[in-house]
Amino acid sequence: MSATKAQGITIEIDDGTGFATIGNVTGFSGLQGGSAAVIDTTNLSSTAKEKLVGLPDEGQVQIDIKFANDTSFTKLKAQRNSQALTPFKINIPAGEGGEAATTASFSGYILSLPISATVDGVVEASCTVEITGAVTWA
Repeated sequence: MSATKAQGITIEIDDGTGFATIGNVTGFSGLQGGSAAVIDTTNLSSTAKEKLVGLPDEGQVQIDIKFANDTSFTKLKAQRNSQALTPFKINIPAGEGGEAATTASFSGYILSLPISATVDGVVEASCTVEITGAVTWA
């Protein structure tokens, strides 16, 4: 059985000073979760609906973090506050079945960075990134 463990995945952000690993990441979701628009090309002589597919929209990535007011969280806050286009990398390690390590690279805007806490819990944050352009894999 081939599988890739999540342990060892790193997520990096580039705030213009070079890529740095985001600390305390507990997970992410949404990568490759976007879709494309469906363009209706039906006309009065059509015998059924006719359609084309529009440009792909890569959607959003959510990054879950155990909050620490460290350098990487400061970078996330600064990029959100500046509304700057920000490069990201998600580095996935090699799989147990010999699959090669891979990196997903993309740019996006940090839409939100809410912080939450509960009784008998730790402070957590969730970073939502709106991807613009294509995700590239290497």
